Amino acid sequence: MDSRVDVRLNNKWNTLVTLIMGIMLALTFIIYIFVYKNGTFYLHIKEFCVTGLSIGIDRFRGMYGFICTLIWFVALVFARGHMMDIEHPVRFYTGTLITYIATLGIFYSNNLGVVYILFEVMSICSYIWVANDQNDESKKAASTYLIVSVFSGLVMLMGAVVLYCSLGTLEYGEMRNAVLNMSERKPLYIGAGCLLFGFCAKAGAFPMQFYLHSAYPATPAPAVAILSAALTKAGIFGIIILTLELFTEDSNWAVVLIVLGTVTMFINALLGIFQIDIMKILACSSVSQLGFIILGCGLMGILNIPGVEEYEEAFSLALQGTVLYMVNHSLFKLILFIACGYLCRQAGSRILNDLRGTGKNNKRLLLPILTGCAGLAGIPLFSGYISKTLLHESIVELIHILNGNITVRILEWIFLITGGLTFAYASKIFVILFVDKNNNTEYTNKDREPLIIWIPTVISLACGILPYVLTNKLADIKELFDIEYHMHLIKYFSLVNLKSSIISITFGVLFYLVLVRPYLCRKNILPEFIDSERFIWKPLFKKVLVPAGGILAVGLDSITPVLQKLVIVFMSILAFVMDSIVPYIYNVGMAVLGKAAEFYNALADFAIAVIQGTIFNPSKHVQLKRNEKLEISLHHMSMTGRVIQASLSFGFLMLCMGLCITLLYLLLGH
Repeated sequence: MDSRVDVRLNNKWNTLVTLIMGIMLALTFIIYIFVYKNGTFYLHIKEFCVTGLSIGIDRFRGMYGFICTLIWFVALVFARGHMMDIEHPVRFYTGTLITYIATLGIFYSNNLGVVYILFEVMSICSYIWVANDQNDESKKAASTYLIVSVFSGLVMLMGAVVLYCSLGTLEYGEMRNAVLNMSERKPLYIGAGCLLFGFCAKAGAFPMQFYLHSAYPATPAPAVAILSAALTKAGIFGIIILTLELFTEDSNWAVVLIVLGTVTMFINALLGIFQIDIMKILACSSVSQLGFIILGCGLMGILNIPGVEEYEEAFSLALQGTVLYMVNHSLFKLILFIACGYLCRQAGSRILNDLRGTGKNNKRLLLPILTGCAGLAGIPLFSGYISKTLLHESIVELIHILNGNITVRILEWIFLITGGLTFAYASKIFVILFVDKNNNTEYTNKDREPLIIWIPTVISLACGILPYVLTNKLADIKELFDIEYHMHLIKYFSLVNLKSSIISITFGVLFYLVLVRPYLCRKNILPEFIDSERFIWKPLFKKVLVPAGGILAVGLDSITPVLQKLVIVFMSILAFVMDSIVPYIYNVGMAVLGKAAEFYNALADFAIAVIQGTIFNPSKHVQLKRNEKLEISLHHMSMTGRVIQASLSFGFLMLCMGLCITLLYLLLGH
């Protein structure tokens, strides 16, 4: 097949899948408008695929179904002009379509068990994207991606089984009711902890972020845009399910999420300012921003105490901030991965030195990239500022509720400093692309600019400039998994709320001018031991887990014959004992039944005496006939007693024979 035919085949598949996404975009938008106006939509079909089909679409899930479809649509339109060199388009686009269906199903499903199954389908099919280029880097990244996906999937399976055995259901709402009636919560923590591990692995939370750091740079730009903008949100959605369904008013669970989110956002923001590969910067940024969202989930958990006004207002802020942060992060990463991927393809490199000034020749990308970078940094009038402000306000409310708790104050400062680090690496990207002098005017590729990213750019800008008109509409999800809340409105551009943004931006300017600009724009000064995949996880798997698993397997294989012999000996002894006592059991049974028959006959004789002597006193010509009938009846009763005696004896005999046959079957089976 020549290259021309390959391009035609790619175009046909891209056109087909893009057309499907266009239809789904209109359909998911209609669904979102419907549930926004009419409330949550439920559908339950018990007979569907044995376990039944359960769908629940509220405002939040309807909105994210539409956003996911928008992400796929924009990425596929971009791929049409920038990914026509795919060697196996059927495999790539089929995997893309299945991944979309699984991701949409995760948000629309109303059953945690179904979510787990779709999560696995999504993870395995998205592996095709990472392995697409078939070079050494993509093969290495794909291998790590698959290992993490499979391992986390197995852990999640164990968690789903434990939860189902503990609660008796995995339906949303029913799980929450079952938790209220639990006396022992240990199985709940074990099951939810296993699921949390899998959801955090997909979201790239600490310490599992390493595989995304390698997977994102190795994946084609349209696919990595979907990975970062949509698939990671499926992991966050899983964390929200666990938090709101299983751990209402559970401070232990909330503290775990807060610590996990805080560590994830800070460490990855710190790693981001050291990178010189623009795709690795965006990878670190993605994981860091997901840390902010996980922190928001933790705040939701600790503030979800119904009936207390202060807690309800703070919970509302945390929920609004988390939801809007998810939406903004999806839009920003869709814009940045596509735009920066396009510039990397033009320059033939991902290194910042080779990308200096490339944006000057692509001025129509200036506003989209500025929107993404400024949004990540939380600069006012960009939508990222709104979500950051809401999360910060929920932290401030928690400080007030806890009377100035020092730990929460430290959390607030880590939040602000991490925002400054975000500003620093976002500035690094924008300045190098659009401010620095161009080092090279010759490009290896002359593709058209991806103007499709203006769609998410316009949406993001509109939400930042008109927060009271648009952004509050998105944040007003009214209820989530049937948990209603009252939306809490704040003045986004008041001096009090602008103060936190100004503090973060000040930190960011200092970081950029003192550290990033002088030292971290031309070469990577990170020591090698920072590569956790190379120095921690791979040695752990190869040098610890694999040998340990091998030793365990050899040990089990060695003791299996011994155990088999012991079982055979035990069963032989048991069979001999059973065979020896069967005659005694038979004799005892016969003796007992014989005595029962004698008692029955004695009872019958007594009945005859009573009947003949007291009840009946007939004349002679009738008496004889009745005596004959009575003798016949008594004869039948006597025969019935013998039959019963023989039947029970035969039953005992058959029972013993059945036991012997069962034991023989077990012995032969071993």
